[in-house]
Amino acid sequence: LILVACLMMSCVHCKKDGYPVDWNNCMYDCGYDNAYCEKICKEKGGESGYCYFWKISCYCEGLPDNVEIKGYGRCRG
Repeated sequence: LILVACLMMSCVHCKKDGYPVDWNNCMYDCGYDNAYCEKICKEKGGESGYCYFWKISCYCEGLPDNVEIKGYGRCRG
């Protein structure tokens, strides 16, 4: 029982959602192009992606835990 609880708490293949960023900490602008965002997200190992209307930036779902997403900090590009 303890082993099962430990396995459930440790996330071996965690997934997260968010705005992926490039090496300059900048989000990917998409101009309402869902296909472009889907491609970016799949290349980063995500399950799906789309162009988020309000930010006009790509939003990914199911990204691996090691992929950087937009947090704090300014775009340096």
